[in-house]
Amino acid sequence: MSDDFMNIVFVCLSLEMGGVENNLVLLTREFVQKGHQVTVISKGGPLESDIIREGGRIEKIGLYRMKAFTNGKKLAETLMKLNPDVVHLFAASCCVAMWVARTFFHPWAGRDHPVVLSSVMGLQNSPDEFIVTTQLRNLFLTFGVDMTVMTSPVIARYYRSLPVPRNRLCEQLVCGVVLPERLPQEEILRLRHELGLRLEEKMVLTIGQLEPRKSHKLFVRAAALVCEKHRNVKFMIVGEGKLRQKLTAIIHRLGLKDRVRLLGLRKDVPALLSLADICVKPGILDGFLGITVLEAQSVGTPVVAFDGEDVREAVIHGETGLLVKKGDFKDLAAKLNDLLDDPEKSRKLAKQGNTLVRKRFDIEVIAGKLLSLYSELLRK
Repeated sequence: MSDDFMNIVFVCLSLEMGGVENNLVLLTREFVQKGHQVTVISKGGPLESDIIREGGRIEKIGLYRMKAFTNGKKLAETLMKLNPDVVHLFAASCCVAMWVARTFFHPWAGRDHPVVLSSVMGLQNSPDEFIVTTQLRNLFLTFGVDMTVMTSPVIARYYRSLPVPRNRLCEQLVCGVVLPERLPQEEILRLRHELGLRLEEKMVLTIGQLEPRKSHKLFVRAAALVCEKHRNVKFMIVGEGKLRQKLTAIIHRLGLKDRVRLLGLRKDVPALLSLADICVKPGILDGFLGITVLEAQSVGTPVVAFDGEDVREAVIHGETGLLVKKGDFKDLAAKLNDLLDDPEKSRKLAKQGNTLVRKRFDIEVIAGKLLSLYSELLRK
């Protein structure tokens, strides 16, 4: 490996429209622009074209659950072909597959050993997940790797309680955002028309897969309370998943079919965030603070989020956003009403949130620090 070039491989489960996956697109762009080679190994998905557009390459291997074992050989063969300097994994199943590849198929026999890392992007998959399941999955994220990257203080505290050597743990940000300007007014008007928003109507937005860990039911219940006070507010949920039918049923049962919309998957998330008057961070689980929080702040949209140590990295209550009692949809409704009733407060929070995200979460800065970590580990 030369000092100026790295052959980097990302390994994830899929390239669906998720926060972590979209972040891989941004990291691919940054790394390629700095002269490095990037390949993403996954089962594929809608973001494949984005990876290729940014100069990355694609290898397709399914690694979810049992496929982590059955496709370990295929992963080893692919790594032999790619001959990477760095392999960065983003899911427990990927780490298990890497352990299988390294233990039984020796993908770099006779070659220089690449650096193998994993990143922990969250601790739980759902609020009612069994503790044993959570513990096993998080322990699996240390399998087959030389270093586990802890992406938030709450994750770092949890991992330091596990039976993992401290010299195999490091704390570093992995996710960031591009820092765009808000949309031109004419584009905002066009998008409002597409969504059926009248000029006087405001929009509250949340973005996240329709899965239990995102707690969209709390968003819908809070919407019902806000709608009792505000007739000119509509609520939008961007995302897709197994809870669509249940959420649709809740929306209809609460009489909100004209006030709450499920928009499905969208590729214009930055535009939607620019249009939104308020962004609500989905979910109540601790872990990573959430890409949508950073994206909203990056375009100057105020954020309301359920409280948690991870969220406080970007949402400082009363300064860069508003925090809600965890799991309390009535408090969420009260915080939304607060901002809807006080446009000046909303603008102040948005401005200060934008300042914070520009200082701490610019993807160019985060990519540079990640490359420095790679280089440091390669020198050891």
